Amino acid sequence: MTRPPLAKIAKARAGVRGHVWGLLRLRPGGFPWLTVAGKRLTGWIVIDLDATVITSASKKAGAAVTFKKTFGFHPLAAWCANTTESLAMLLRPGNAGANTVADHIAVLTDALAQIPGSSAAKILVRVDGAGGHARTARTP
Repeated sequence: MTRPPLAKIAKARAGVRGHVWGLLRLRPGGFPWLTVAGKRLTGWIVIDLDATVITSASKKAGAAVTFKKTFGFHPLAAWCANTTESLAMLLRPGNAGANTVADHIAVLTDALAQIPGSSAAKILVRVDGAGGHARTARTP
């Protein structure tokens, strides 16, 4: 979930997004609906969750050895596939697990807070293999 210092920024982003998405609906083509698996998903918002490795040349705060044997960060992000915009991101050290369910839930929760009218929206969430195998972290 969004941490308190970032809550005001997240609220402002959600407000602006609501306004912009309202304007998108007014375009001649309307809101950008997607075709997934050959089916046009009119009325559906598609959220993609995925992590990436960002390398660092020095020991920045939070940098660590990654699963790819590089050094840096492993943030997890949520993107709106309809509009190609970032909805939420969890900055994580390089050694963060790719398939940690708590991280996926936190990012998805923050992303849903960015979707105008998300409680009534039809939403499809797509994840890669790591998300499909998400599990809780094991304690030693």
